Amino acid sequence: MSSTSVGAVRNEPKPKLLGNPAYVYSHIHICVVHGIGDQMPNETALNFMNNFLRALPQGSGYKIEVDNLIESVDDIRDDPAPGKPPRSFHPAFLVFTSDHERRNYVIGFSEVYWQNITNAYLAKNDGAPPIPIFIWAHSVNTRMLNDTSAFKSAPSTFKKVRKVIDDLEKLLGLLKKLAVIFKETETFLRILNRFAGDVQMYAESDEIRGEINERFRSVMSRTRDFACRTVNRLPGAGFDSTSPKVYVVAHSEGTVVAYSTLVEAAQKNEPWFGNVRGLVTMGSPLDKHYFIWHNRFRLREFSSGPSERKIIWHNYWDQNDPVGYGLKELFKDADSDAHKLFHLGYDSGFVRYPVPGLAHVGYWSDPAIHRDIIHRVMNLTPNSAPTSVKSKWWSWLVPIGDRVGWFLGRLFTLAAIGFFLYKLFTSFPPKHKGSVEIKDVLGYLMGLVVSCIVWQIHTRIHRGLIQMWRYAKGADTAAEIEEAQEQPLKKGASA
Repeated sequence: MSSTSVGAVRNEPKPKLLGNPAYVYSHIHICVVHGIGDQMPNETALNFMNNFLRALPQGSGYKIEVDNLIESVDDIRDDPAPGKPPRSFHPAFLVFTSDHERRNYVIGFSEVYWQNITNAYLAKNDGAPPIPIFIWAHSVNTRMLNDTSAFKSAPSTFKKVRKVIDDLEKLLGLLKKLAVIFKETETFLRILNRFAGDVQMYAESDEIRGEINERFRSVMSRTRDFACRTVNRLPGAGFDSTSPKVYVVAHSEGTVVAYSTLVEAAQKNEPWFGNVRGLVTMGSPLDKHYFIWHNRFRLREFSSGPSERKIIWHNYWDQNDPVGYGLKELFKDADSDAHKLFHLGYDSGFVRYPVPGLAHVGYWSDPAIHRDIIHRVMNLTPNSAPTSVKSKWWSWLVPIGDRVGWFLGRLFTLAAIGFFLYKLFTSFPPKHKGSVEIKDVLGYLMGLVVSCIVWQIHTRIHRGLIQMWRYAKGADTAAEIEEAQEQPLKKGASA
């Protein structure tokens, strides 16, 4: 029997110095913000970390050493136990050593996990959001009846967006009818409550919005503490600063959370805000939030001119992604807070993910995006070849695929309608002696009804979603607007 008594505390191994002690150590911290849907704690941050690691340069002159994945997990709940920090987790970190730069980059990863806040509300209300989804969809359209201020400069865009929302609202109504017939559609509607409910709760509820923003603020305010923990794990390392350079990487609805909270933090001059160096958004619906909930955004909070040090912002969006889009509306006003706080390094649409809808999650595993973040956002490889995120060679085939898919969908649905009509007409009178099988007639009639509903759904999807996916071609971006606005400032400075 071992001499070690039961319950005795084991001696932890002594920390090992990672990296090259002859080089300077620099603190970098990445905060990852997830979007809507089913999210598990640590899932998004570790998924990003895995792909980020693979995108770092490897080979001669580079070395990557991962300390761990997670040091300890806090209670992810609204009433943490006394003495325990609320929410989130102590982050993982790695050391990336570059002999070319003669520098060790200590990179920490943490996650702004806010899914349990919206889940808690759904759990208390039998899976239903504060406003029934179909009524809420109608209210979104109603918001745009008179408030056209966001579209005065582009009335055609206003009409297009109104048409998209009209079609999507009708699409939801058709799905509701289909749910009466098929249980599987009812399951889909429950999923819709889950996903669209996240958007609804953040956009409409001050209380839930404030709690989610506070979650973001809680993680960001602890980034310096996280950096201090890595110092203790790397004895003898010579750091150039005790304050980390913080980068926020956000996806989908998480981009709205990140932007809103960063503007609030700048307005309140919160201590951690000064450490933020970069913002990366992927598949961002900020333009749609700005169109629909214009009054929910902080506008012109800062009376002074542009900040001396702006946060670099890279916005990635695929044209096959129905959620993501550019930031033109946010930056079109030279006096806007977005223009004063951020500098757009990238804001262009591309076509890299072939499947519409699934394109919304394609960013996470895209090596080109991760390399661009490493090189142009974080500047970890200044001597490496320039990086870029461009459309794939097959992008020109996408419009053709849209038309072919539309034609085949129409042909299949029309064939189904013709088949059930034929069966109904040939059932009367019966070809064989005996009574008509009522169950067969009802079956054909049900098939005809479903086929007609599918025809209408296909129409709404094409008019709504497909047109929304395609109305942006990647040229009309906020980056060009910002460059045009800054030209007079540059000329004045040189004069």
